[in-house]
Amino acid sequence: GITNYYSTEEIKISSPDKIKFSVVEKVIDYCKEKNYDINTIDGVRATFADGWALVRCSNTGPNITVRFEAVSQERLDEIQKELEAEVELLNYKLNKESSIKIVDAPSTRDFENFLLTLRTSVLIFI
Repeated sequence: GITNYYSTEEIKISSPDKIKFSVVEKVIDYCKEKNYDINTIDGVRATFADGWALVRCSNTGPNITVRFEAVSQERLDEIQKELEAEVELLNYKLNKESSIKIVDAPSTRDFENFLLTLRTSVLIFI
């Protein structure tokens, strides 16, 4: 007979352009660590005996596009939950890392001058 497949529509996960390619690269690493059967021609497609997942960068905006298909709704939910969670986690981590700015710490001399100025200001107001 004909096998029924369950699939999602195209799902867009917001991801800044500056990190979306790194997120997909990390998803590729994740799939390799799990020994999934993958194709990396356009993002990553992980193929399972009973379904597949596709994670790729959107060409039209700051998004990562994901799609899923499986032979049962239950299996579709499992695949989707696992890969979407990984994308969201990596997206959060890489976005947080890219937002960190290194600021030069003031020198000890600058800090001492600041304290001296503060102390002088306080004395003036007393």
